Amino acid sequence: MGVQAIDSPPPAPSPGHPPGRPFFQAALALAAGSAAGWYASPGVRLASFLALALWAACACRAPRGSLGPGWLLLIGVCAAMRCGLLNTPSSAVAGSSGRWVSSDRVRPIQGQSQRGNLGHPEDRWQCLLDSVASGERVRLLGPGRDLRGAALPGSEPSIVSVALGVDELARTAPAVPGLELPGAASLARLRERILARLLAAEDELGPEDGVRGLLPALIVGERTGLSAATRDLFTRTGTRHLLALSGLHVSLLAWWIIWPLGGWLSRLLTAVTGRRGGHRHRLRRWTGPDPLRALLLLALVPIAGGGAPIWRAAIALALAAMATCLPATAAPDEVPYHGRRVDGLSLWGLALCLELLLSPESIGQLGLQLSYLATWGLLVGLPAVGTSCPLQLKDTDALGRARSAWWRIPAQRALDGIWLGVAASMLAVVVTLPVIWTRFGQLAPVGIVATPLAMLPLMGHLATGWLHACAPGILPLEVVHLPGRALLALLEACDQLPATPWPLPERPWPWIVLLAGSAFLGMTRFRGADRWRGLALGFALVLGGFLVRTSQADPDAGAELVLLDVGHGTAALLRVPGEDVWLFDAGSKDRVGVATCVGEQLRRWRTRDLCVVVSHRDRDHSSALPWILERWPPRVAAGALEGTPGWEGQAIDLRRGRVQLPTRGKLELFLLRGSDVPGNEGSRCLEIRWGTWRALLTGDAEQDGLAGLLEPGIIEGPYDLVLLPHHGSESPHLDAFLQRCRPKEIWISCGSPAALGPELDRQGWQWSSTYRSGALVAHPQPGRPHGGLSLVVKRSPWVPGW
Repeated sequence: MGVQAIDSPPPAPSPGHPPGRPFFQAALALAAGSAAGWYASPGVRLASFLALALWAACACRAPRGSLGPGWLLLIGVCAAMRCGLLNTPSSAVAGSSGRWVSSDRVRPIQGQSQRGNLGHPEDRWQCLLDSVASGERVRLLGPGRDLRGAALPGSEPSIVSVALGVDELARTAPAVPGLELPGAASLARLRERILARLLAAEDELGPEDGVRGLLPALIVGERTGLSAATRDLFTRTGTRHLLALSGLHVSLLAWWIIWPLGGWLSRLLTAVTGRRGGHRHRLRRWTGPDPLRALLLLALVPIAGGGAPIWRAAIALALAAMATCLPATAAPDEVPYHGRRVDGLSLWGLALCLELLLSPESIGQLGLQLSYLATWGLLVGLPAVGTSCPLQLKDTDALGRARSAWWRIPAQRALDGIWLGVAASMLAVVVTLPVIWTRFGQLAPVGIVATPLAMLPLMGHLATGWLHACAPGILPLEVVHLPGRALLALLEACDQLPATPWPLPERPWPWIVLLAGSAFLGMTRFRGADRWRGLALGFALVLGGFLVRTSQADPDAGAELVLLDVGHGTAALLRVPGEDVWLFDAGSKDRVGVATCVGEQLRRWRTRDLCVVVSHRDRDHSSALPWILERWPPRVAAGALEGTPGWEGQAIDLRRGRVQLPTRGKLELFLLRGSDVPGNEGSRCLEIRWGTWRALLTGDAEQDGLAGLLEPGIIEGPYDLVLLPHHGSESPHLDAFLQRCRPKEIWISCGSPAALGPELDRQGWQWSSTYRSGALVAHPQPGRPHGGLSLVVKRSPWVPGW
């Protein structure tokens, strides 16, 4: 089971071939087949089947003890068929029944909603926490309310989840009692007590204190108390993985708590069982430190929240510890104390096989992909890169005088630690680059250095947190939180560096895979004192992949105005050749993913400089701004930005009237305002002039604020395009507004049928809404006479009505 005997090693493999690793081979075949069956993309399926066929062809020359090509093909095809059946569209509609499967790893706070499904992993439903429990048989009484994400031009708004009301989900049978491991209930109660102590330690912290919620997240995996600013700080610095309990945290705890504790308990048991004479040799193997360490690792899982990363890390380390207890081949009169040695790739393959067999749909989970890719990169790359620094301090200086060991040895250990941390971090980043690039679209290069630097304060915070959880009051609370404050201070310092994070340009995924593979091969090619050249080569290849332009069309080929489909909200972007990209509002009241949607559009345009205009501070117009401002600091900011997280400068604003905004070329922009009252009526508008083409983007003013805009000298129509105020709601000043603007085209950003739709049709206006047409795109042409407008809309067949 992932181990090989030490006392009687297997037959030597053929020259030039690695040792047989059947679990590793089966894991790769399972992963390729599961990916081919789970993903609907033809490109991904073709690549998965090609990888499976190539792996099976390589198995023809595998050494003794390996799986043959026939077995690998059979495993891959069966995995593809199984995942294909699981990923069929769900038939759960009103009236269907099934057992509720909760998707929440950590139990949410009472009164919050929980996520789950009726057995189909692609369904994402939400219901109140106290309305149903995991494992209960339920019946759907209603269709629920779709919660959709924001959409880019040319794409449909995806269903993020379906909110079920209390009267739309009914219990029909209680949960089937499951098999509970011995001591599981006690460990669950222990976790609750530890969590209560950690939460009590944060009572004296202010609500805006960044360290609030950090201890529960690192100790028991409870991340609900972390603020959005703290989460985003870890994301921007490339250290978000430190917040998720995973193999890193389990390894740290195993290193300085579980391994020493297992040794002390073993000595205690040996002292007790050693008095029983003949039983000593039979019990020595199982009262040794390694079995006790394995039990402690498994006991840590429910305390830490029981997430999949914790399970896979604990099981892998437990199997590695138990390897010394497995008997090796020996003579009948000998006691095999030495056991077997551990093979990292075999353990990696065994863990992946178990996870994919128990949960085939997990192949599509981001956590599994990042965890196994990073671990594989470390297992394969670290032996080649080395754990010691290529720069070795000599015993003597240039004059032949002996150097003192008091400073030479600690300095060499420090250099080795820095080399190991940076090399491991860079290997993990390069191996996971295809997933990071395609799923997140951003990368923080500073994370390569920030991760090893954060190890010391992270270990200190784990130590003070566990000490406070086990013995409250032994340390002052300020001392308990001191390592956490040091960790946040380090990340805030890293956040001041450029490219935190670095938005990645769009690239085809084969290009990204080829780039990551070339960088990994380059990093592991050099040996000895030239190993630093490998890291430099890998970094240069990745950097070149960012900067090299593909054969796509020039992003400055023409002007473009995009109104994203964000439901009840507004997010508009303007691009003009030779100018910065301008963003007008970014928020939504009923959609999620607005920030990432705006970021994806900025990536498509390869945005370098961004300018921001905010009409007012309501959530449906500004909720995504903090995320955007942290990644694209605006060169020019105007409107209601005061108090927005991530913005510390002075924004251009006015009380009422119109003021021109600074631009780089022929583009003319004006900020308009009809009233200086806060809220909707004080909304700003953005007037766009590019040659003979004009457009007006409005906020939410519909009463006095809209009447103020109609005063002489503020609105100067006619316009080619107008975004109606307040998402197309009715207003007593609408007729006067339309007569003043005289638009050729009207846009409405809304998440429901436009209230003004019938009236606009009756008056003969040409109009479009994001509700019925999806994201709207206009291609202004300044050289044409007034009224020239090239309009492209994405029709969405899923919405009825206006």
